[in-house]
Amino acid sequence: DAEAAKARIEAAGVAGVAGVAGEGAGGGAGSGGAVVCAVKTKLRAEKPPTPFDTTAFIRAAASFGFSPKRTMTVAESLYLAGLISYHRTDNTTYPKTLDLRALVKMFLGSRVLGVGVGEHAAKIAKKRTLKPTAGKKKTTDHPPIHPVATAEAGEKKIEEGRDEWKVYELVVRRFLATLSDPAKWKDTEVKVEAGGEILKAKGKELKERGFLAVYPYLKREKEVLKLPDLKKGERVEVVGVEVVEKETKPPNRISQAGLVKKMEELGLGTKSTRHEIIGKLYDREYVQGNPAKPTGKAFALVDALEKHATLVTKPEMTKTLEQEMDEISVGKRAKEEVVADSRRILKAAFKELTANREEIAKSLREAVKIDKVVGECPKCGSALLLRRSKRGKRFLGCSNYPDCSFSLPLPNSTTGKVVVTEDKCEEHPYLFKLKIVGKGKRRAWDFGCPYCNFLQWKEKKENENTKSSE
Repeated sequence: DAEAAKARIEAAGVAGVAGVAGEGAGGGAGSGGAVVCAVKTKLRAEKPPTPFDTTAFIRAAASFGFSPKRTMTVAESLYLAGLISYHRTDNTTYPKTLDLRALVKMFLGSRVLGVGVGEHAAKIAKKRTLKPTAGKKKTTDHPPIHPVATAEAGEKKIEEGRDEWKVYELVVRRFLATLSDPAKWKDTEVKVEAGGEILKAKGKELKERGFLAVYPYLKREKEVLKLPDLKKGERVEVVGVEVVEKETKPPNRISQAGLVKKMEELGLGTKSTRHEIIGKLYDREYVQGNPAKPTGKAFALVDALEKHATLVTKPEMTKTLEQEMDEISVGKRAKEEVVADSRRILKAAFKELTANREEIAKSLREAVKIDKVVGECPKCGSALLLRRSKRGKRFLGCSNYPDCSFSLPLPNSTTGKVVVTEDKCEEHPYLFKLKIVGKGKRRAWDFGCPYCNFLQWKEKKENENTKSSE
């Protein structure tokens, strides 16, 4: 069984390999070492990416650290400037009416769009026929996202290095990549016998860059691992043995771009609304950070709705409504019939919500309070909460007020939203560190411990007063 195999490897296998390593270290590969028992190589072609639909576009722009909302805002400005095609599309197949060769020729000799764009465009233009890649989705409303005009740095209010320029270059490079040759890889697998155990090593070597020459965003070069040229029967030296124990890790949190993809798979929202839905989750503080982390309020809302209004929590409800509206556009369903279905589904949902309104509100109120806890009051030990004064200024105040009046100041609301992290202060372990997330900002301000900040501010003021009195 598995436990027996593990014991055998640990007791015999590692000892055997270690013994071989000792022999090799003492007298070289000739006096011990290991023997290559198999070498397999194969050539593999990696196909170029398919044309951009909105979901793939958002996921690609995430490599810059752009949120879905930011990506779509930038794309909107590029579309209105006449530089890219309409950016809300489900299509992954170029229409036959699109003059691909003319679009490629726009970028011949380009020196501003980054390394290799102009040269790669010239290489594509020399092909007799252009055969673009194509995805599974083909619609007639809008083509995949592609460039429609050139924009050198400084033209049309796009400066090199700005967000608009990065997104525009991404669209251009993706377009050229869809018309490029596959990348060619050489995969190698080597098996070595040492101490009665078979050890494996795998390597991969990039032989022809193909589309990767113009589309570096996949960062495939980091995956290259070239093994030495070995032959069957060749002796190699074992220079060391290391036993590594690993545990199964939980899955990573989903990123905003990954969330857009998941929503598409579940049929939630449309190409035009998914990024806006995610933006509202952040604005209403149901999630925070990227990758997205649900707040206590989010857990409370889901728990309350699953108990008292199950229909609302299932993706099938929204998916059904979206599908029926799509069927209207293609003539499969009558508008009146879909409206009647929608009313029936929504009435059932609202009936559940109304009947359990008080229980849901109570759960949310308790959760909102938990999300506002920053730690313990250093004066009395009660909860220290995020609060607002009558004038709207935010601060940290003791939940035991008015019996305890301890408080700490916070930056004003214009700096962004306060997020309580899971990290505790080393100096004040009863308090959590804070982050402040500004609207439209990609990076949060690590505010740190509110007490440490207050003490530093207080010390600075005292020093200034001392100098002024002198």
